[in-house]
Amino acid sequence: MRASPRLSIQSFWGGTGLSKSTFAERLRKLLFGKAPLRSTCQTKVIDIQSDPNFALHVLQKISLESATKARDNRLDAHINRDFITKLSQNGSYFLSQIVHDIDKLRKVDWTVELDPFWRDQAANHRSLYSFLYDAKSREAEVLNFALNYFENMVQCAFQTEAAYSRIFYAKFHMQRGVRDPIEREKILLGCAESFEKFKKTIAKEHATKAVKELHWQLMGIRHWVWDCPNAKRIYSRILA
Repeated sequence: MRASPRLSIQSFWGGTGLSKSTFAERLRKLLFGKAPLRSTCQTKVIDIQSDPNFALHVLQKISLESATKARDNRLDAHINRDFITKLSQNGSYFLSQIVHDIDKLRKVDWTVELDPFWRDQAANHRSLYSFLYDAKSREAEVLNFALNYFENMVQCAFQTEAAYSRIFYAKFHMQRGVRDPIEREKILLGCAESFEKFKKTIAKEHATKAVKELHWQLMGIRHWVWDCPNAKRIYSRILA
């Protein structure tokens, strides 16, 4: 069976005959009416126009964390309360989505709680950004900066989940089919080596959260190894 073509915002807009800004405004009103701006995966309302402090805090935090954190100081200068309160209506809507999703994804355990939804969410944000902004502007530059950070965050989250999956399957195999303590230690050594490689590949701005959560899972497999003098000697910092 052939898969149906994937529809996009652009395909809907193309048949309306409206200007892009008019269509975007009507789409926003159709979806959200006059209610405060909400995220599609909402747990709370973020109205950044009436209370810009939360959005300002998140933007400033990611500016400090990001490896590409706008070495151009002009961009850092734009991230202030005055900039947020003067965003266009579409910009306020878009930023409220990004800020909420960044905050929510930070509170999710990337090893056992990650949902495939987040990849779709990042793709949807990118599609909406491409639709709303087709020319360079101060607003577009800052929002793209926040979106790039979120996309990188999603990528690191799935990287962490993949590393956890390798540890989980090793633990599953050990618990059910390995009784020899030497063989168990070999499995633990393999997981520790995988963990060390992961630490070198994960993006620095998300390493603290990712490494901490994955290390917790690594210690879960350590519990099933009766004694591991060689592993503790080789990886003394993570297994001692």
